[in-house]
Amino acid sequence: MNLRRFLFLFFFVLAAAGCCAQGANANWFFGMKAGLRFSGGTATPRAQGQLSTLEGCASVSDRAGNLLFYTNGVKVWNRIHEEMTNGFDLRGNPSTTQSALIVPVPGSNLTRFYLFTLEDWEKGGALCYSIVDMGLDGGLGDVVPATKNTVLGTNMVEKLAAADGSTCGIWVLTHTRDNNRFEARLVTETGIAAPVYSAVGSIHENGPGGNNAPTNSSGVMKVSRDNSWIGVVNIGGLVELLRFDNSTGIVSDPITMHLPPPMQSYGNCFSPDNSKFYVGSGSPGSTTPSYEILQYDLSVPPAGIPATRTVAGNVTGSAAHYGDLECGPDGRLYAIKMNTTSLAVIPRPNEKAPACGFDLSGLSLRGFGVPQLALPNPVRLGEPHNFSFGPDTTICPGTTLTLSAPPALAYQWSTGATTRSISVSTAGSYWVVVGSGTCVSTDSIEVRVAPPRIFARNDSAVCAGTPLLLDAGAGTDYLWSTGATTRILAPVSNGTYWVRRSSGGCVASDTMRVRFDPPPAPVLGPDTTMCPGTTVMLDAGPAERYVWSTGATTRNIIVSASGTYSVQATNGSCSRAAARRVQLPALPQPRFTGDTVICRNEEVVLDAGGGGRYRWSTGDSMLRIRVREQGAYWVDVRYHGGCQQRFDFNVQVLNCPCQVHLPSAFTPNGDGRNDVFRVGRAPGCIVVRFQVFNRWGQLLFETKDPLRGWDGRLGAEPQGSGVYIWSLTLMRDGREQLQKGSFVLMR
Repeated sequence: MNLRRFLFLFFFVLAAAGCCAQGANANWFFGMKAGLRFSGGTATPRAQGQLSTLEGCASVSDRAGNLLFYTNGVKVWNRIHEEMTNGFDLRGNPSTTQSALIVPVPGSNLTRFYLFTLEDWEKGGALCYSIVDMGLDGGLGDVVPATKNTVLGTNMVEKLAAADGSTCGIWVLTHTRDNNRFEARLVTETGIAAPVYSAVGSIHENGPGGNNAPTNSSGVMKVSRDNSWIGVVNIGGLVELLRFDNSTGIVSDPITMHLPPPMQSYGNCFSPDNSKFYVGSGSPGSTTPSYEILQYDLSVPPAGIPATRTVAGNVTGSAAHYGDLECGPDGRLYAIKMNTTSLAVIPRPNEKAPACGFDLSGLSLRGFGVPQLALPNPVRLGEPHNFSFGPDTTICPGTTLTLSAPPALAYQWSTGATTRSISVSTAGSYWVVVGSGTCVSTDSIEVRVAPPRIFARNDSAVCAGTPLLLDAGAGTDYLWSTGATTRILAPVSNGTYWVRRSSGGCVASDTMRVRFDPPPAPVLGPDTTMCPGTTVMLDAGPAERYVWSTGATTRNIIVSASGTYSVQATNGSCSRAAARRVQLPALPQPRFTGDTVICRNEEVVLDAGGGGRYRWSTGDSMLRIRVREQGAYWVDVRYHGGCQQRFDFNVQVLNCPCQVHLPSAFTPNGDGRNDVFRVGRAPGCIVVRFQVFNRWGQLLFETKDPLRGWDGRLGAEPQGSGVYIWSLTLMRDGREQLQKGSFVLMR
């Protein structure tokens, strides 16, 4: 069977509790107020999020997928998107790759959480934690002041991830600077244990690389869902896979792969079934930027993994900036496309490329924020008591089946029983949740009861001459009314047939009435041609029932449009089809008909299309006429060959608004590209006034010169990254028009 493994909250007599990891990751908040909601296997963009971050972020929901809180490592927002009273000045950084990680406090029943934060590469690399108590602030939650920014270690690179423990607990994984040391801290109901050190793999340097960018410090660390692999990448081009022992916290057996310059990497993730490893590889600073999503096959021996590298998807152009990758609760892989309105999607990440699929704009975020570099750090939970009921099974009517769970401290069955074993005699899906301490686990099995009947229905009718096979289903012994002892019988005449089947001690019997019906023979005649405005009658001939491609159910239909018309004629269970093509001659058509809108003082050419003689509503008899006035116009066209048609043209004259073109973002960093935010094209309009405001309504820039633009400063003071408002007054046909919008300043 496919194991339907899930963790959910339930109370044992011994106060054991747990939660569903899928529900805990049901809400994502990331980038510039971007958000997603996962429900019913579907990802839907969501608004209201207040998070604004270039990189690290994390969010957590309850077992039902209801949002609890989210963070960028500096601030914490509650489920109603308000900043928690004490949720500020945490020691993460919006520019830290993995600025925050949320870990439920084991045994707290999802009422308390550790919020781990990391400083960025330019600071001391402090790893801190704060505790969020959901019982504070009337159930909205708040940071416990006495725990705020408790330091666990320093000198860390920007990597922070979680893994499930082999029994109870969650490992928190980090890496120190300028060496090859991993640190793993086990979080249990008794607290945070001392770190387990593993000196293995590549040295993770800290400090500026090319263009003053961090090298091995920046880039994510991810853990496979089965907790056996760690994936590490950085923008220095390092790609590294390592083994993880979730019973000891030891990291080992590195597989080091370097991307060829100038390729860099930032994001990675594992497929849901742990068989594939994905890496985002890009060269955003090159003259021809590109962004590839690479796939590695983990099912081969470790030494052969580097050679399995395959391109699963490619992003080029304005979206070609590498970013984070993450598999959602819906089983699809989502890839960042920085400063765009969508995420790229790999719909089947368990499959080998190209079967995994790739959709460059698979999930639209238009109107729901702007992605930056990172996606939320996933929430992880421990899963003890790995067990299976085995495959789904079938029992005979009147018999029972005993289902037993492994030894544990407490049990909760879907039937309400709290014993280790139960006996069932009816069909259904049965599950059990077992618990020891604060850890819970579950499995389920589908039990079917062999039906006393064999056939789904007792009548079968087919067309005469069509083979009919009666299948008695899976069994060991058979006896038919004809004397046959095979599973399948092929009757050739009308009549009633019975069969008796034995299987595993279960005996079932059934009967079937068989009828062979004579088929109809519909004929619609040869294809034909007709003039516009005329009709053709199609006759299907004698039959009991009719279904036409038009939806009609009569013997005859009358058609007036070109096309292929088909009919399904039926006698009893026999159906036959026929079709006839009706064509209109290939007559020239007007360039356009229907409603046409022009601006005042413009004109439009009405074109009859050619091929005949013309009579316009204006009295003209030429092929084309020019009109400037609003109104309804028509033309009668008599074609060579005798067909005639009338075409209608409705012309509407409007006072047209100005069409202005302004960019959605600019980067005043002095590199000579996109350093000034200015008005682009505004055809037919005069710029009267151009203004820029910040989010608080402060006027930062104003000009009447359409050639001038804003350089991102207020006086000599550069303004910070964020969203700004523009206001533009234009004039057309002596009337002023006011337009407003927003844009992003990025440094």
